Amino acid sequence: MHLYIVRHGKAEKAASSGSDDDRELKQRGVAQSAWLGQVLARAMQRPSAEHSARPPAPDSGQPRRLSVITSPITRARQTARTLWDQLSALGASASVPTEDERLSTRGSLQSHIEVVREHASALAPGEGLVIVGHNPTLEHLLDTLAPSGAGARLRTGECWALQVDVPASRIGPRCATLLQRLRMDDQDD
Repeated sequence: MHLYIVRHGKAEKAASSGSDDDRELKQRGVAQSAWLGQVLARAMQRPSAEHSARPPAPDSGQPRRLSVITSPITRARQTARTLWDQLSALGASASVPTEDERLSTRGSLQSHIEVVREHASALAPGEGLVIVGHNPTLEHLLDTLAPSGAGARLRTGECWALQVDVPASRIGPRCATLLQRLRMDDQDD
């Protein structure tokens, strides 16, 4: 199974409500999310003469459908929805983003692993999983699942593509291999 760990796009520093949960994406965050959706959609397409100038694919064995799970916090929901809009616009098969409170900024590493296990167990063969959330827990998840990425920094609008080769019930420490880092560019955090 392909697992894509996505940190929300670049967000405003504050929300008018004063609540961190209500911070919205900046225009740059929207652009990062759209770019990521385009890259994943193109990577899922079969090679053809029409798609000779494709962005780099995480690997050649891409999933045929993606299940998108997101934190319910505004910036993550907006990231997931923008990513999904691009997947859909380019004809890629993906579920409408599903919110899971366990992926919020209050979620633990264990709750994130449970989300991955639960949703991975519902996937059909050839399907992949996109998890959209927040640091520092996503960085801890990446370090736990794929130790070769230990210490990897997960920046805003960034995605790490992983290959998980164990049954969903065994997803945990050292179960994945890092395939590729995807980010629009490196101009900011």
